[in-house]
Amino acid sequence: NLPVGSLLRAIQPPRDVAVSLLTVEVVAESGAKDEAGRKLKLSAQANDAAHMTRYVAFLSSQPAFATAHLLRHEEETQDSDGSKRQGRLRFSVDVVSKE
Repeated sequence: NLPVGSLLRAIQPPRDVAVSLLTVEVVAESGAKDEAGRKLKLSAQANDAAHMTRYVAFLSSQPAFATAHLLRHEEETQDSDGSKRQGRLRFSVDVVSKE
């Protein structure tokens, strides 16, 4: 298991990748004892698909992680007041640490 400080540094987007992390969840899957405490589910938001894919590639390149996979993405098409706008992308990524 990664110490919290190291984990936060490993998932923090680089300055040139416009992604905001929304949630970080530690996932413990039943029947997968070798991955217990090693799997994270990240929810994030990006202004466009390029930044989203760059962030997933960034996570994949981190030495602390064995894998990073984009699970899903969706475009937000409304502001909180209901008005239409060009949408940001909300997406989820599964990350498995090496240790």
